[in-house]
Amino acid sequence: MIASILAHLEMRSKFLREEMLLLSGELIGELRSYLSRPQNMVRYLRNAAAENPGTIQNGIDEIGLNDEQQVLAEAWVDTSLNQYLEDNATEFMAEFQPFLGMFIDRLGEVVKNAHLKALRKDVREIGRRDAYLELSYRVIYFEEPDLILPDTMVSFLKRDGRLTPFLDKTDQVDEVYLPLSSQTILHGHRGSPMNRGIGTINRLLASCAGRNFVAQANEEKFHALTSRIGKNAQMIPRAEMRKVIRDVIQVG
Repeated sequence: MIASILAHLEMRSKFLREEMLLLSGELIGELRSYLSRPQNMVRYLRNAAAENPGTIQNGIDEIGLNDEQQVLAEAWVDTSLNQYLEDNATEFMAEFQPFLGMFIDRLGEVVKNAHLKALRKDVREIGRRDAYLELSYRVIYFEEPDLILPDTMVSFLKRDGRLTPFLDKTDQVDEVYLPLSSQTILHGHRGSPMNRGIGTINRLLASCAGRNFVAQANEEKFHALTSRIGKNAQMIPRAEMRKVIRDVIQVG
């Protein structure tokens, strides 16, 4: 039961949808910038043609050429396609950019629908639930009502020592923290539990907050935690995201 609740809460957070939208927007923005340069557009189309020869052949077949014309068309592709791409790069750019613009405009709706579809799934189908079943759980009570609640709700400590509000399928989790009130928190742990103080737990929770957290009172000790917001609240670290973009679209 606890594992199912954790899986649902992790998928339900507003942070997840916002992070998906941000990452998708950054990728499309980089692609749009990359393809705004004619030499990059030519390189992109050349690579696409080389990796998908069947697409060009299917296009030739659909025209309905006779055997002699088909041979000539295939010879033209072999000898003149690269030059044709270079001569028409600006035109291709003009046609491609509006398509990316429309996709960016629809991105929010696409991400929202994908998130809602995931939420409608039976929690027993969520792969990460199995990792939570391997943990033992306890409820920790604190005398002072000083626990905070991050907007991401759940915080995980992975096997590699990194904190995150969201796990990938391949991540191994050692601890889970879910605040239940300003005085109680659900703690999932592998093996013997670590007995952390409320100050340490709050710093952990704050670092996994996406935009904000809720505290019992407007006091300086809580204000001090705001500098930690967002520190670990990234599905993919930005440096890793930039590397992915470079690898995928060869940003220059």
